[in-house]
Amino acid sequence: IRSAFITTGQRCTCARRLILVDNNQTDDLLKKLVEATKKIKVGAYNEDVFCGPVISKQAKDTLLEWQDELIAQGGEPLVKMESVGDKGYFLSPGIIEMSKVTGVADREFFGPFLQVYLVRNLADAILLSNNTSYGLSAGMSSKNEFEFVHFYDFVRAGIINCNSPTTGA
Repeated sequence: IRSAFITTGQRCTCARRLILVDNNQTDDLLKKLVEATKKIKVGAYNEDVFCGPVISKQAKDTLLEWQDELIAQGGEPLVKMESVGDKGYFLSPGIIEMSKVTGVADREFFGPFLQVYLVRNLADAILLSNNTSYGLSAGMSSKNEFEFVHFYDFVRAGIINCNSPTTGA
């Protein structure tokens, strides 16, 4: 949640992709992620919220358009990002499952929107992670130290975290 949605997803180290090895834990993890995301409160700085506004109307409109494009390409919205309220540039956090979509444009965006990809194994996760023009931060959650060392050696990112948010640099 923090990697993707802290500061409304507008930090340069916020996660825009979550790459999961598809195994018997994946469905449960995704279910919990979706449930927690739906509970995120969005609002003004003087309210008890987790996410505030995005930076501008243009940013808000671009994020909603990008979501629509990904859905049109076959992405499955797990939590649809939506405009919140009638004042300001507030968006609810969104999650879209992209595993069955091919040829997605590599775009960087700053907002509360997370793309989820399911892969077969760690090697495929690293390949997908490296398939971008952007690579400021990457993180891995694992209890296996060997897997993290492998990830660290082969992922192309400037900041690499293990079992902590990508935004924790």
